[in-house]
Amino acid sequence: GLDSWCAVLTALIVGDDPITQRAVRDSLTDIGCVHTDMPSLDAAVEAAPDLIVVDLAFVSLAELERLTLRGDLPIATSAVLVAGATECALKPVRRSELVARIRRALRKRAEYRLATERERKKSDRIVALQREKSDLERLVCVASLTGVANRRHGMALLDAEWRRSTRDHHPLGLVMIDLDCYHAYNEQYGHLGGDRCLQQVADAMVRCLRRPSDYLGRYGGEEF
Repeated sequence: GLDSWCAVLTALIVGDDPITQRAVRDSLTDIGCVHTDMPSLDAAVEAAPDLIVVDLAFVSLAELERLTLRGDLPIATSAVLVAGATECALKPVRRSELVARIRRALRKRAEYRLATERERKKSDRIVALQREKSDLERLVCVASLTGVANRRHGMALLDAEWRRSTRDHHPLGLVMIDLDCYHAYNEQYGHLGGDRCLQQVADAMVRCLRRPSDYLGRYGGEEF
């Protein structure tokens, strides 16, 4: 509930009108806020409180507007709301009214923080989903052993390049590579040795790619 939550809040009071300060202190005590009198808004901001109660008889509107750039900090003030306050109360301050307005200001701050946290989590989730999508797309398109395009993706790239070549009337080069004596090599050095051989061959051929449209794909066991 709000009452138990307010017990851990800190509030700063700006202004030196003793009557107003007494009313504000009593109101803050009613909702369980620890409060401190401060000489200026700058000092109040440095203290990083949960709530600031301002008497505009002692603070300029320009100072208040500068402070309200911090959107998560509730402010209770005797000025009009257009000055940037979350809530306002007129003098003489009525204790019950000020308590209600402070509660509402704190509730608005809590709702703002909750909405901000939800948006942050939503953004983080979207980024995570996009990363997972990219990883899945890569797994679908890449031969895990060699790290180059698998047969399905390689043929899709070839089809796209063929269409582009036809459309632009540009030549298209295609090289089919079949490693000689690979099966004999695989039998002599085992599957691990054969896998290392394929990886080294693929790495050497990838280093030969020059243009953005150049690509290497694995067509079969030892065919690229």
